[in-house]
Amino acid sequence: MKNFFNEFKKFISRGNVIDLAVGVIIGSAFTAFVVFCMVKAINTVQDKMTKKPEKEETPAEPTKKTCPFCLSEIDIRAIRCPFCTSELDK
Repeated sequence: MKNFFNEFKKFISRGNVIDLAVGVIIGSAFTAFVVFCMVKAINTVQDKMTKKPEKEETPAEPTKKTCPFCLSEIDIRAIRCPFCTSELDK
């Protein structure tokens, strides 16, 4: 058993284990990157396939108008301008 530990120490000190550890770490990082890219691509395709077309919104009716006398912006329901007190057409 003592001989086994001595040989193990020699093996570790040669640097092969360090090279192996670096290789495992780089391989793990590369694998994680590839998995991330694949999941991102699959999610993008899935979103495009399941996305419903958006309905076009109709433009809202105007709520303001311009007084023809003083050119102030007033409410569309007004019959008299609050700024110049002119009577407006309906």
